[in-house]
Parts: sequence; structure tokens; C-alpha cells
Amino acid sequence: MVVARGTHDFQFTTLPELEANYELIASQHPTNYGWYQCRWHSAAASIYDRGGAIVLRKFWEGFTLPNGELDDAALAELLREKVHPSVAEVMTKW
Repeated sequence: MVVARGTHDFQFTTLPELEANYELIASQHPTNYGWYQCRWHSAAASIYDRGGAIVLRKFWEGFTLPNGELDDAALAELLREKVHPSVAEVMTKW
């Protein structure tokens, strides 16, 4: 219900905004923070529904590979190729 009602009531809605304003959102905008939490839970359900339990194992194993430092695009590609496209979509289709 929280996710479906849209973003019009929230000052921050993108992942870069969350990263840049985390302390502010967490301390002064609890409803906005809750919206992010609901989005993550919804994304987790979608990942599980589309990829099954094996996605969790692939996610863990994907970070045990010697990948070095990754920018956002490289991380999304790693998640798409090594884990499941639905995991990468959390970043690319937020």
C-alpha cells in the first residue's frame, strides 16, 4: 500500500538522494525512510518470485569473486550476469 500510493508525499525518492541524505532522511523524515524500506521489501519479494531461493546463494557468491572496486554500472552488470536480472533492476529501474 505504501509503495502503490506513489511518491508525491516524499521529498526523497531516488537511490542517489537516499545515499546523499541518509542521516537527514533517517532523523527527520521517518515516513520517507519507511517508504524506502517498503520499496526494498517489495523488490526482495519480486526477486524471490522471479528467481527463486537460488538467487540468495548467487548473490552471496557474486561478492566472493575477485571483482575489485566496481562503479554503479559495473555492479549492475555483475548482478545481472552473475546473480539475476531482477537484482540489477533494483538499481537500474528504481
